[in-house]
Amino acid sequence: MSKPTLHLGLIMTAAGVILWGAACSLMPNMSKTPTPPVKQPISTEDLFLQGVDQYRAGQFGHAKETFDRVISSQSRHLQAYNYRGRSLIELKQLSPASGDFDTCLQIDSRFAPAYSGKAMIFIQNKDYSSALSSLDQAISLDSNDSEAYYLKGIALGYQKKLELSIKALKKCLELKPNHAYAHYQLGLAYYQAGRKDLTIVHLEIFLRLAPAAPEADQVRKLLASLR
Repeated sequence: MSKPTLHLGLIMTAAGVILWGAACSLMPNMSKTPTPPVKQPISTEDLFLQGVDQYRAGQFGHAKETFDRVISSQSRHLQAYNYRGRSLIELKQLSPASGDFDTCLQIDSRFAPAYSGKAMIFIQNKDYSSALSSLDQAISLDSNDSEAYYLKGIALGYQKKLELSIKALKKCLELKPNHAYAHYQLGLAYYQAGRKDLTIVHLEIFLRLAPAAPEADQVRKLLASLR
């Protein structure tokens, strides 16, 4: 007599169900875990704007590094060279800064800010004649370039040409009335010219616009001596 065949697939005793359930609990969880969102790469333009924010916040080293990345991605990004040059000036790296402004002019020979940037370097090197020549070029390309007039006022002031310095600084303020340092420089120019009343006016405006500026305490002392 043959032995009965056991059909295991049909044997569903209570114990068997329990054992199966226990076995299932020991199996690895095969459900998919949520995939974290893929971080989108930052665009070149957003990276450039990040560098501008860093520059304006006085984080010149970080700004320079950010503009390096912009330029490595887009080698003819005019404003990236311009802002990197300005960052390098603040970092006292004048030679590479000059190279960046030269590159700007190779890309666009009519880019006025590059001439202003080169003028900043000339002023730091006390080459005021070259600075003024560069600034005149900037102004010829953009007659509303407030920065060029501001720098021209500074360069003329160093040359002791007070009337011309005052004229340039006033033009800067005509274009940009809240330019704090134009008020500061104009106040000092009037002080040297013996115009106590206008010195007070412009230095008070400077303090109102930039109360925490590094020059603020000295300005307060000067104003106290003039009142």
